[in-house]
Amino acid sequence: MATIELERYVVAFEAWARVSDQSVEVKRSIAQVAAYLRTRHRGDVEIETLCQDALGWLREHRYLVPDVGKSCLMGRMVYGGEDLRTRPCPIHGGRWSGCAIDACPAGCNYGINLTGWLPNDLVDEWPQRTKDPQLDELADALRESWSDDHATVYADRLLALGDPRGELITLELTMRVRPSDELAARYAALLETCFGDIRSSSIAELRSTRGIGERATVRLGFLEASIESASDVRKIFNSRNGRYLRKLVVRGDAAMVSDSLSTLSIRPLIWLDELTVHASPSRQTSAVAEDTAEDLIDMMPNLRSLDVTGHRVFSIYELPNVRRARLSELDSVSFVRAPQLESLELAPVSAFEPRAFALYLDELARRAPALKAIDVPRHALSGFGELSHPLLRLT
Repeated sequence: MATIELERYVVAFEAWARVSDQSVEVKRSIAQVAAYLRTRHRGDVEIETLCQDALGWLREHRYLVPDVGKSCLMGRMVYGGEDLRTRPCPIHGGRWSGCAIDACPAGCNYGINLTGWLPNDLVDEWPQRTKDPQLDELADALRESWSDDHATVYADRLLALGDPRGELITLELTMRVRPSDELAARYAALLETCFGDIRSSSIAELRSTRGIGERATVRLGFLEASIESASDVRKIFNSRNGRYLRKLVVRGDAAMVSDSLSTLSIRPLIWLDELTVHASPSRQTSAVAEDTAEDLIDMMPNLRSLDVTGHRVFSIYELPNVRRARLSELDSVSFVRAPQLESLELAPVSAFEPRAFALYLDELARRAPALKAIDVPRHALSGFGELSHPLLRLT
């Protein structure tokens, strides 16, 4: 028979009453039955015994019997030994969302239950690496330029530290000028060592940015992938080198995009340089909640390039480090500040409404003071007559 420490049992009842907003009468009955149980038991007690004693006392005293039989929270705390979860799931938002065979990508499930809350012991960060100031400096330089020269120096430092990604990068650069079967075989072996848990995944086949149907691509020791499921995000998180994600394409309907970006918002991706989002048409105000969008951008401190297709994909106060953006619509991404944005490409399917576009240009100049050019296809301005703006370039 399963047992539980008496106070944990009482705490579970009290937590259930508190978070499920039970009536004063129910809370009073739980307090009194807790006092009764303390007079009869101490230490570890069989769960079945406690349940029977509590139920008998409540019925004897004609109290309302709490409806806890189907409570996922009570199941977790009484039988699973969990404490009360306090972190809302970025996908299910603190609400029990039914049962599902597939696990929640963000990790809120308990068995088949989508609890809406993340386990307290879920550590959603990459395993800590030994700090190396020299490597950190070289990493900053590489992120700034992505040049072969900086990649070479970065790879040399990795080699000195015993990281196999150093040899992987060196071999790729060497094979560009001096390819051979021997080097190719060694490169393939290192690729399996470093990224095999992603590339050969049968759970989530990550796809290459070069086209749907190919696996994830590795260039200069960094991962590039196109995903079509939030579960693919979790697969990247579970990979030992998923932290080196540099380019990511997310495509799907509004719900899938929302789930995927919400999952991405719970772990730092300091190497992510380019993010592309293709969202199917939606009537939602935003595919991604504003607070989730803020968390998402915070987790991508070195994001330089943003490409978004779709209406009202997300709204955010600031895009702090984005320098290049491509938007399919004027409302694809709503932002108040983009201090480093230098170039913007607008790529709509149909023509803009003249007055809305004129207001957009004026507002954009204030919100993105570093902007040097706005590229717009001619068909988007059909019917405008003469339109001039110092930043506008027709393509």
